[in-house]
Amino acid sequence: MKILPSKLFPGCTFSPEDDAGFYDITPKGFDHVVSLYLGSETTKNDDAVKKAAQFFDRVSEWDEFCRRAFIAAEEGSEEYVMIMEYFDFYREEVPQVFGTEDVFTLSLPEMVKGLVLNHMGAHGSGTEQRFNVDFTLGYDQLLSVYFDSDSRFDHMAWES
Repeated sequence: MKILPSKLFPGCTFSPEDDAGFYDITPKGFDHVVSLYLGSETTKNDDAVKKAAQFFDRVSEWDEFCRRAFIAAEEGSEEYVMIMEYFDFYREEVPQVFGTEDVFTLSLPEMVKGLVLNHMGAHGSGTEQRFNVDFTLGYDQLLSVYFDSDSRFDHMAWES
């Protein structure tokens, strides 16, 4: 067994040959659980595991970065349309997640504020390593942000 060398997610042990998921950790500064995932290609490589831990330890930074990115998406762009479709889904299907009667008057920043960062993942190793940060308003619909091996923004997606 190996230990993820993380300061904010201590005590995460895993087998170096298998995918690893950690589902019951509330990182410092958060009031809810943030789950982690390491793909088997990551767990097999000590450098990839270390890089994943460093990425995960920046959870507060990623939370802020992603929220700013959602809000800053240029109106009319593919990303903006996808983000608005995500929120429209919730406004139409589960409006109660917003905690207000008139969900169609909410601004994008107000809706983004309601997102919960609930998951972070690391896949691959070396220059092929990728990271993701997932947000939700509940249920199985995720607004995800993807990063490359150098922790640079890559793209956003709506995942279910």
